[in-house]
Amino acid sequence: MSPNLYPIQERFPQPEQPIEKSPKPEQRDQAIIERRPEIEKQPEAAPQSNLETDYGRATAPVPVQRDDSPQPLGGVKSEELIAIENILSEHLDSLYASLPDNQKPLFREKGEETAQKIDTLLKQAKVKVKQILELIITWLSIVPGINKFFIEQQAEIKMNKLIALHNKQRRV
Repeated sequence: MSPNLYPIQERFPQPEQPIEKSPKPEQRDQAIIERRPEIEKQPEAAPQSNLETDYGRATAPVPVQRDDSPQPLGGVKSEELIAIENILSEHLDSLYASLPDNQKPLFREKGEETAQKIDTLLKQAKVKVKQILELIITWLSIVPGINKFFIEQQAEIKMNKLIALHNKQRRV
């Protein structure tokens, strides 16, 4: 065993100033209560907001507009969204024409919602192919009297085209 070459003070230097002990919980609570009026006076000098403050922090939730929220149906559509809608509507002209008049608006609205959700999924870093396939199958299953296998086949074809479009856009 080797002897200690250096004294403890040199190996572990001590702080120059003594460390203060934290106040007892009762004293800390009293200090917080005493500081509270100062904090409440500061927001009054700042422009008024609708949020109530407590210790300088907002207590009411702040609404945040999320990026992945669906766009309004009548709003401006991006080029990607238009391309997705075109892929989804390919070869469905006769199918759409055979729909009853009361189901046509529903089919169209659900198709636009599906296109927006797919657009959101394609913009993510990791494309979730299974979710895209499920969205397309759910949308196509609105039409009554269609064979389940036909729906799956059409959904896979459309999904493959969407993935190819996504890969093409990523390369550019």
